[in-house]
Amino acid sequence: MPRKYKRKERCFPRGEWAEGKLAEAIRRVKVGDIGINDAAKYFSIPSRTLRRKLSSMDIKKHGLGPPSILGNANEKRLVACVQRLSVPCFARDRKQLRQMAFHFAERLGLKH
Repeated sequence: MPRKYKRKERCFPRGEWAEGKLAEAIRRVKVGDIGINDAAKYFSIPSRTLRRKLSSMDIKKHGLGPPSILGNANEKRLVACVQRLSVPCFARDRKQLRQMAFHFAERLGLKH
């Protein structure tokens, strides 16, 4: 039976800051115009994220969670294959989708 997860309303939204705001916040902190906590509040960036990005000087915004084992291109190929096969009469369940992903990774020779 499928479940519909609903995030709690009081939770802080994750990953909603923009790269431009982060770059500006880092520039302002480095110049000394504003402190880290004030910059985090002003630019709506979590302070922990701002501190981590300041120490690593990585301004790029990465996806949440671990990266895909298949890679972006292969993951898109697998999604397209599943969508082609999911006509109304032949809908796949979770076990069949996992088996498809397993065989797909086996064919590509990926470590999984």
